[in-house]
Amino acid sequence: MTEKPKQKKHRRMPVERIRDRTRISEMYLRGLHQAEIAHELGVSQKTISNELKILSQDFINSANVNIAERKGWMKAQIELMVRTAWDAWLRSIRQDIVTTQDGVLLNGQPTGAIKVSKKSVNEIGDPRYLEVLIKAFKLYIDMFGMAAAQQLDLTSDGAPFTVPQFIEVIKTYKKDE
Repeated sequence: MTEKPKQKKHRRMPVERIRDRTRISEMYLRGLHQAEIAHELGVSQKTISNELKILSQDFINSANVNIAERKGWMKAQIELMVRTAWDAWLRSIRQDIVTTQDGVLLNGQPTGAIKVSKKSVNEIGDPRYLEVLIKAFKLYIDMFGMAAAQQLDLTSDGAPFTVPQFIEVIKTYKKDE
């Protein structure tokens, strides 16, 4: 019995591999089996299996990069929203001067004189901007998985932290300054 001489395998050029990968992915997504794809392209089933592994890894790598890019973009948008809301809230804080006038009494009788007093009153900013800040912080926490399994209780009764409570914290902070 005579042996057939071994034929050299045709080595595909990089351009051919890229072209074949495109065709392999299209055929595989249409539901063709690896053996059918191999027959169509004139390569072994093992080659198709290897190419599908490469395509799968390329897809995963591409998805990971896209997710990281998207998270970076979202982080930048949230940070812009926080800066904008914070600046708007600071601009909405007013410091008013309240002037009062009282008649001066001498031995319980009006003297005709007027006593003028001025008092500085700090107004807390517009709470709508604080609501935006709270929403932005929640987005940030959710996006980066920063919510612990056991969340920190920010109130004494375990209820959600609300805008009026946030305002009270800020008022307390301003008093301490």
